Amino acid sequence: MNEAHKIWSDTHRTARSQTWDTSDFREGEAFDYYRDAICSAFMPLRPELDSERRGTFQARVVSHQFSGGVLNRVKALSHPVHRGRAEIAASPDECFYMNLQLDGECRIEQGGASIVLRPGEIGLFDGSADFDLDHGAGGCLEVASLMIPKEMLGEDVGGLANGLALKLSSEPTYGSLLCEASGLFASTIGHSDAGGLSRLYSAVLSLAGLAAGSVAGRLVSNNRGDAHFMRIMHHIRHNCATEDYGIAQCAAELGLSAGYIRNLFAKREETFGNFLLTERLKRAARLLAEPASAHLPVYAIAHAAGFREASHFGRAFRKAYDLTPLEWRRKSAKTN
Repeated sequence: MNEAHKIWSDTHRTARSQTWDTSDFREGEAFDYYRDAICSAFMPLRPELDSERRGTFQARVVSHQFSGGVLNRVKALSHPVHRGRAEIAASPDECFYMNLQLDGECRIEQGGASIVLRPGEIGLFDGSADFDLDHGAGGCLEVASLMIPKEMLGEDVGGLANGLALKLSSEPTYGSLLCEASGLFASTIGHSDAGGLSRLYSAVLSLAGLAAGSVAGRLVSNNRGDAHFMRIMHHIRHNCATEDYGIAQCAAELGLSAGYIRNLFAKREETFGNFLLTERLKRAARLLAEPASAHLPVYAIAHAAGFREASHFGRAFRKAYDLTPLEWRRKSAKTN
């Protein structure tokens, strides 16, 4: 983590800011504009709102981009947000979201965990796994959301926190310090000098890593099954590109039985095979979207993602994303 901080400090420049505001749009158009803006400021997300409330929707998004991540400050009418397979596949980089709740209430659901953030509280969740945010049916929300590249928190913390929502402000030693440092960072990023911003961000990352490690470690130690399942998911994500990788190899490398792994997935209404397929498809979708892989034919992408047969890959990809691999590549190229 210290090396990541050093790299960030050496390459840092003053944060670049961009603002989206719906106040100039007519009723009925504001939410569509916001949905496009939010998906540009963050990684691809799916904000939702019923048609009756769209006529009164208002929002303001200020996005600060810097070498170490992105800070987005959002103020809007309360609404739910979803991030699923398609949105994850459209994201080139893996990151954590760390949200500081400034107004309203937010329930975050991910990996079978559910946390509630109230004003002044802070939570961490994984941008590479499905999640749902519920801000309630009425009122307003305001949040400062920091997108942190996964490598910035360190592999040990990332391995614990992958795919699981964590309430960091509940950590007794570091939680309150993290909230204070994050609030200061959010309030000064637009006008702080580069050196001061770098030092403050480094402090936020250090506190976030300590708090996340403590909270996640306490959760998994209280439930052996959840701890094993998190290790299994982490192992699959790192090995999914290996051809013929399966439950037997996973069990042997983790020192568990295949039957025990099947039962852990069954309790979550999932299967090992489906989870493995999903991770391979995510990897393939990212490779298809990367300009550096544009010269590779589809069959090479399929093999690089762990698929033995390109035909099987093509059918599975289309079923998952409603696009062929080539159509996905063309769509991603236009977006880029």
